[in-house]
Amino acid sequence: ISIGTAQSASAGSGVVIDLDKENGNATIITNYHVIYDSKAQGDGISSSISLYPYGSVVDYGSENATHGIKATYVGGAMDYDIAVLKVSGSEVLKNSALEEAKIGNSDTCKAGENVFVIGNAEGDGLSITDGVLSVESEYVTMDSTSGSGEKVKYRVMRTSAAVNDGNSGGAMFDASGRLIGIVNAKNVEDDVENMGYALPVNNAIAVMNNALANNGQVKRAMLGISVQTIESKAVINENGKLVITEKCQVAEPLKKGVAAYGLLKEGDILKSITLFDAKGTVVNTLAITRLHQVGDLLLDARLNYKAKLTVERKGVETTVEIKFDKESYFDLY
Repeated sequence: ISIGTAQSASAGSGVVIDLDKENGNATIITNYHVIYDSKAQGDGISSSISLYPYGSVVDYGSENATHGIKATYVGGAMDYDIAVLKVSGSEVLKNSALEEAKIGNSDTCKAGENVFVIGNAEGDGLSITDGVLSVESEYVTMDSTSGSGEKVKYRVMRTSAAVNDGNSGGAMFDASGRLIGIVNAKNVEDDVENMGYALPVNNAIAVMNNALANNGQVKRAMLGISVQTIESKAVINENGKLVITEKCQVAEPLKKGVAAYGLLKEGDILKSITLFDAKGTVVNTLAITRLHQVGDLLLDARLNYKAKLTVERKGVETTVEIKFDKESYFDLY
């Protein structure tokens, strides 16, 4: 990364999401903070990104590195800590042992499952640590990558697997080898042990697809509602896994000009949501059992998409249709 007339280098990890080895092309996810420096000139994105497949000779920061695959930043969002990289026509990639990750479903993960973290710990090459999924979904507040001193809240999965510098942007897999998270942080307080964090893969993939569809920027559809949990239950299912369910309610009156104004009302209990594309084809549908689900799903929305929500209003179920037909209904990240 160029900083004035000086140069600096950093190391992290990344996960191959889409691979066309025959043509030497790939799409990779990593953390935004891995390829960004707030002190750098311009937009702060690294001007030289090299990827090193497992087993290659690493020569970070050297112009003479022969085993690196040159990559280009194509999009992402600082506030989601996701960056998307592209590789095109790489001879090194064609002859590498790289494989694309098998994508799991982070929404079905449960606390207590065995997980494995793979990444470039301490910049010494790929290593693996194991542990359990301690919390399948929670929010943590961290300093913004921007260097402004602002705080950013991330939804993460917590793990007891060891996470170290260099693991950022790497993979957290379940016991079946499916990608369930992108590692992004750990708790470094002196009196805390075994608390690493990963961004849920469902969320990370949605951010990636959103950025690729919006010329590198992330634009999330917004209903314009504030939602609160009014009831939470935790039960052990038939497989011995802890399952948490929440009842989610619109918390405040809606303001004029938001997408759901006049359609959703304070006190509505959200039951389910179905997202349709501009042609009326179903993109996704889900029962709303956790507070984060609606916001995550709306990352899949684009201009002129619509959402149908089933809500319980004063004890009666009703369905409302909300159209995202204005740019003002989208937040830019």
